[in-house]
Amino acid sequence: MSKYKCLIFDVDNTILQYDASAAEALKTLLLNNNIEYTSQIEDIFRQVCYELWKSFDLNLLDDPVIRGKYHELFRVYNYKRFE
Repeated sequence: MSKYKCLIFDVDNTILQYDASAAEALKTLLLNNNIEYTSQIEDIFRQVCYELWKSFDLNLLDDPVIRGKYHELFRVYNYKRFE
């Protein structure tokens, strides 16, 4: 019998409720930093995550792209712009 070196689980929405956990983590992060939590922010967060994971799955992301995306998303969604 062969021995395994590791065991990998796909936990997203199977073992763990990823969507609910991500929403709760986002809410906690915002509130801990005195940023108002709204459903609009959660919707934007979900859309950004979906697009980034889709790009990742298609091997379209590398370090320079990820760094560029960070700065692009920060400019677009910097909450202070909406005050």
